[in-house]
Amino acid sequence: MLCSGSTRVLIERAGPAGLSIARHALRTLRSFTRLFPG
Repeated sequence: MLCSGSTRVLIERAGPAGLSIARHALRTLRSFTRLFPG
């Protein structure tokens, strides 16, 4: 599990493209947790 600090550094290095990828990943994770509660 990555700590929030390293994740932030990775996003800052990746720039806007990394930010959009991170948003898409978060959205996918949320939909998965909705499909499989608990």
